[in-house]
Amino acid sequence: MKEELFKKEFFIARLIKRKLCTTLSTEEATTLAMWEAESPSHQQLVADLTNIYYLQATLPAMNKFNVVAGFERVTAMIQRQGRSATTTTEVE
Repeated sequence: MKEELFKKEFFIARLIKRKLCTTLSTEEATTLAMWEAESPSHQQLVADLTNIYYLQATLPAMNKFNVVAGFERVTAMIQRQGRSATTTTEVE
């Protein structure tokens, strides 16, 4: 279920990117419009992501992400999961 949701979100993100790049096909535009019609939050997301003023205000904050710290957190999480998987295997 989560994997299907992730695939759909990734697909919609790709459509929004193509809309921004003006490379959206007619069929893709229809698909995106149908997705937008499903929910006011979908409409707001597309409106925000295609609004240059919103992006100018939001993107600088996104660029403050510390890549090194993020990588270290992900690495630590993977290592913990690996230990817990090993511990679980040893207990069985």
